[in-house]
Amino acid sequence: MRRRSHTDSYLGGCLFGAGFAVKILWWVAIAVLILWLIGFAARPKGSSGRW
Repeated sequence: MRRRSHTDSYLGGCLFGAGFAVKILWWVAIAVLILWLIGFAARPKGSSGRW
């Protein structure tokens, strides 16, 4: 029976942390997209220009 080395647990922690960060980034991206769509829909039709 092999003991888990410090490197294995560190690598697992990094992978878990990266997965958690990616999940948060996905939620942030979805929220920004929704806000952008709401702003795009709420913008008056007569306004021109990208900003």
